[in-house]
Amino acid sequence: MKFKIGVFMTQLNDFLATFQWQTLNEANNPDDQDVNSALAYQDALVRYIVQQNQTQHDKPYGVLHFYSTKIDSIYLGAKDTRVERFNQGIAYLKDNDYRIAVRPHGGLCVISDPGICNISFVVDSDYFALSIDEGYQLMVDLIETLLNPYHLQVESYEIVDSYCPGSYDIVVNGLKLGGIAQRRFKSGVAIAAYLSIEGNQEERGRLVQTFYRISEADPTYPLVNPASMTTLSQLLDQPITVEQFEQMIMTYFESHTEIQPLSYQDSTLDSIYQEMLLKQHQRSSKYQL
Repeated sequence: MKFKIGVFMTQLNDFLATFQWQTLNEANNPDDQDVNSALAYQDALVRYIVQQNQTQHDKPYGVLHFYSTKIDSIYLGAKDTRVERFNQGIAYLKDNDYRIAVRPHGGLCVISDPGICNISFVVDSDYFALSIDEGYQLMVDLIETLLNPYHLQVESYEIVDSYCPGSYDIVVNGLKLGGIAQRRFKSGVAIAAYLSIEGNQEERGRLVQTFYRISEADPTYPLVNPASMTTLSQLLDQPITVEQFEQMIMTYFESHTEIQPLSYQDSTLDSIYQEMLLKQHQRSSKYQL
């Protein structure tokens, strides 16, 4: 099913204007060499934002989280841990110098490396009600808005032979550019996306394709076609970096709302993060990762 883009553009701008935004960037994360850290912050922020707004009497807070990793990482979905020859598949990924974690949200495995932009909106839905579909649509509409000046038409539908296929895959020219997931805890909502900005996307696809082959994944797992996905650099036929794309997002936010940095040393956030990091390590170590 293809979803119509642009229907909720007014809702996107209303959504941004509802909150005073804080931004947290993985580039400043003191734990940036820990593959589990960015995932733990996702779980922490969805709790932090609810707690933060309990004592906030003015405009409610939201967080724009950039968590593009400095290390080659692969985040497995829970289903990926159930492949027939899991240990052999993991050995293959480690032999290719990937660090591995099991993510708490989303579907199947995704790759994160310095050429992938990972972003999320983290908000308290008590201040802006969002259905699951509306949450996905907000992220799609943001990407459409950012790419419109380049005359790239964004669509959203499942690319079944990509890795981690989903109904809200971000598609340009029939090729998957990224995907979206959500994490919810009480009224906290994190709408997260990964976007392939630069680097060798076919090589990423071949890595996942080979992981599933070596792991003897059954037919319920995607038969990954490395040519089904692309990068923004390829679509533009010119180089663009993750940092440049993140700045495009920041510029759009700044034109529609207030935004200030959030410190990794924030005591409330750090307290929640340490608890979530422990749980994330336990989740991954369960599979000897």
